[in-house]
Amino acid sequence: MLATVKTRTKSIKEKNKSLKPLADIQLDLIERFLLHSPLIQPFELAEAEKLNKQLHGEYFLLGYEEKVDLTYAIPLFRSLLEWEGVGKSRKPLKILGKSLTNEDISSMLLETLKNEDTRLWQWSSEYNIDIPLLALLAQYSLLPTLVEYSLALSRDFSLDDWKKGYCPICGAHPIMSEIRESEKFRYLRCSSCSCDWLYQRVQCAHCETTDHHQLDYLFIEDENKYRVDVCNQCQTYVKAVHSLSPQAYPMLLLEDLATLHLDLIATEKGYKRY
Repeated sequence: MLATVKTRTKSIKEKNKSLKPLADIQLDLIERFLLHSPLIQPFELAEAEKLNKQLHGEYFLLGYEEKVDLTYAIPLFRSLLEWEGVGKSRKPLKILGKSLTNEDISSMLLETLKNEDTRLWQWSSEYNIDIPLLALLAQYSLLPTLVEYSLALSRDFSLDDWKKGYCPICGAHPIMSEIRESEKFRYLRCSSCSCDWLYQRVQCAHCETTDHHQLDYLFIEDENKYRVDVCNQCQTYVKAVHSLSPQAYPMLLLEDLATLHLDLIATEKGYKRY
């Protein structure tokens, strides 16, 4: 996997030299992920429970957050405190890291799973660290672990009846969508656990409108691999990439970086990322 990641990173830098610093930062991030690949046994959910949650629009981890094994997420969080992507916050993050016990980190990660942020705000205030950065580090710390739960909880169970624009496993928003099989199918890919689920081609992932008059897409000529699906009703967007098969989560992160120019185009037109 790492060799493939490095090859793709090199390709991104060669195509757009302005992305070189960000590509190096992203490579550092992915290398840290791969060093902390979880070896865990996720808990099981009965098929009847999955069907019931799917019927009511409840993602699978809702109510089961305390069963998530954080053994590998804790040292990954400590590693990410030294990640190149933290920039000028490296010093206060180092001080923060020295003050935290593993129990502190575990409690914070559990809060993150529950969509709570009490400890993150406390650390942000006490150590003068931007809350979005701390939230990102928490999300990234959980990513490899949640990938394992996503694979386990969706194994031998079809997610085709999940009709929501948020992840059926962890409830997070999509990082982007993949257009597969000659544009026949659109799959959303989760930003937090890499889950992929089939989603209607002509529908907004945020407000769920299917009014084709409100839906459009942005693209760059001679760049057929990518596009941006936009909704004029709620002013949100989701980037899309053509792919033959589901990409591993490190490659999704690189695709997100490679399409940074599409984020700029969409935001300049007044759209916000879902």
